[in-house]
Amino acid sequence: VVAVRAKWCIVAATLAVFSAVTYERSVEWSNLVDHAAIEVNNHPNSDRANYSMGRIYGMLYNNEKKTELAELSDHYLALAQASGGSSIYPITARLQLAYKARVSPAPGLVEAAAKRLQYGRPWEANMVALNSLVNCQMTQYCRLADADIATLLLAVLANSSASTKMKGTAHSLLGGYYAIKLENIELGLPHIKA
Repeated sequence: VVAVRAKWCIVAATLAVFSAVTYERSVEWSNLVDHAAIEVNNHPNSDRANYSMGRIYGMLYNNEKKTELAELSDHYLALAQASGGSSIYPITARLQLAYKARVSPAPGLVEAAAKRLQYGRPWEANMVALNSLVNCQMTQYCRLADADIATLLLAVLANSSASTKMKGTAHSLLGGYYAIKLENIELGLPHIKA
């Protein structure tokens, strides 16, 4: 009888511990800003944690338009960019943030992105970030030089390890950019046909 009660006490204590941990995690994860701050605190050199924190501050900036939120966003995105890797997400986010905040982007961002696209590990998700930047340039608020957009897309085409799908996407974006934004169908046609 004592052994059975001891087993039930152990089971109850284990459930109480698991319940407490689950409750604490749910509280921690219920607020995205707090959760991202905890992740950055626990993993200060993580590009993912810093990128998430930068994106959250960027979303807060979109809602409140406070300069300090844009500065915090750029700070964390710069940390994500500095941590290395082949992702251009933090770079394109910094470019778009600068144009939303109506300030000049930090120097060297286009060159850093082009280097990652041309020499980095070909990561197909980069094409999503690049597509977002091209769309921003064509239809919204981004004001990069046309040559900068071409440089980024040509960097993908110059990466010998890039997949056919990545190169096809780059050709499509470049052809569309030349034909629609620059209104030069002759320049865009070879890329559209590729």
